[in-house]
Amino acid sequence: MGDTLIVTILGAAGVVGMAIFVLKDILDRLPELFASWRRVRRAWRGEAEGGAGAWDGEEPE
Repeated sequence: MGDTLIVTILGAAGVVGMAIFVLKDILDRLPELFASWRRVRRAWRGEAEGGAGAWDGEEPE
């Protein structure tokens, strides 16, 4: 009984640790995903790479 309980606790701790690791990895990738999504939307709309209001140093004609 005692060995089964210890193995169960260690297994559960391993699963929780792995879930935290995977969740952290997913959360670390979200900013890149959102930036890519914004670039796709801008490209779809035909906007400049710098976004709305971007100024490249030249006066508009």
